[in-house]
Amino acid sequence: GGWLQEELIRNGLALWSGAALYPPSLRSRLLAAEKEAREERRGLWARFRIFKAEKPIEKKFDGQFVLVEGHILDVYRSAKVTYLNFGDDWRRDFTVAVSSRDRKNFAHESWKFRNLVHSWVLVRGILRFYNGPYLEISFPEQLEITRKADG
Repeated sequence: GGWLQEELIRNGLALWSGAALYPPSLRSRLLAAEKEAREERRGLWARFRIFKAEKPIEKKFDGQFVLVEGHILDVYRSAKVTYLNFGDDWRRDFTVAVSSRDRKNFAHESWKFRNLVHSWVLVRGILRFYNGPYLEISFPEQLEITRKADG
């Protein structure tokens, strides 16, 4: 039978936040439902837009749920945070951050952060401005690899 969340997303009546851990099979179903709704421009997708990481994102979107697509140029890991940088200047360009307390949520993924350099990803979450536009993600469900790095 159908799953309510999947049907709402498939019909464009809801967006998938990715803000929780899901079994891989359910994650795949929700992403497929969202892709179908997006391609058919159903419901929310008639107007909802995916931002491009390489283009400026206006501050009026601060605090809003967004999807951002882009090419990861660099990954930097400190003791407290792992940063995925999408531009040459982290003070201005789009950045994704994962706190050290949330890294454990990514431990069972088939990829490691350091191997995401030159990959294309679609990330989702609440947009903040800390230097440049910034998303802090807590779960692998918030990061979809759309094209892996060559090699």
